[in-house]
Amino acid sequence: MANSAATKAKKGLFDRFLALVEKIGNMLPHPVMLFALFALGTVLLSGVAGYFEWSVADPRPAGVKGRSTDWVIHAVSLVNEEGLRRIIENLFKNFVEFAPLGTVLVALLSVSVAEHSGLL
Repeated sequence: MANSAATKAKKGLFDRFLALVEKIGNMLPHPVMLFALFALGTVLLSGVAGYFEWSVADPRPAGVKGRSTDWVIHAVSLVNEEGLRRIIENLFKNFVEFAPLGTVLVALLSVSVAEHSGLL
């Protein structure tokens, strides 16, 4: 009898936790809006980093493709004309070469087919 009361109290606490998580999750904007806000934030932060000429030592080992000759990674501003050109020129390449994209698309397609066919 005492066990069932303790189980109900724990379940009640867990249910309240899940309700809180749901409430906080419902306050978030739509995922597309979150993506757009993070993209805009990245562009603005790159502008600040480019203005202040932030840099960091390149941790990649010598001889790796893409490593700079001075062993330093310099911030690139995406706010100016050169940065906008860089975004547009690399847009398709970045989309295609993003490794997890294929896996995510196949998983979403599979779940969608399973849901609409009645398997889920």
